[in-house]
Amino acid sequence: MTISDNGEGYFAEREDAQMKKQEDKKVRDEEREIRRKKKLEDDEMKAEKRRRKEAEKTEEEQEKLKEKERKEKYGKLAEKKYRCGVCDIRGRINDEMYGIEWYGCYNDTCKTTGWYHFESLSDSEKAVIRESLDDEDVRWYCKACFPRLYEEE
Repeated sequence: MTISDNGEGYFAEREDAQMKKQEDKKVRDEEREIRRKKKLEDDEMKAEKRRRKEAEKTEEEQEKLKEKERKEKYGKLAEKKYRCGVCDIRGRINDEMYGIEWYGCYNDTCKTTGWYHFESLSDSEKAVIRESLDDEDVRWYCKACFPRLYEEE
């Protein structure tokens, strides 16, 4: 081996080392890019999850706000015993303020709930109620308790 061969070998080794170094750097850069993309995807997924949670929270808050507004507008529900025997809707504490009329059956052991919306009653029941309101001695009984009051003559 001559000195020139030795020098070429040295330069070839050095060139190989530089190429290996460049390849290693390229691999590290690619791995870094993969990690960066994965981190971006993870961050995006976390952000989407956070947005969904916030949207759900906002929906819950809106529902609570609507319920609060509804309660303020219509009032709280009355006790369970104030449920219409026809339409089965529970009365509200401020129904009278909104012109919703309730009538109670005078029978203490009424077969239904004992309370009725005026609008839910039949025409014959409404007529009997009007009569009972005109005369203080007449008491109103629902169709379930005294069906004979409502039979057509």
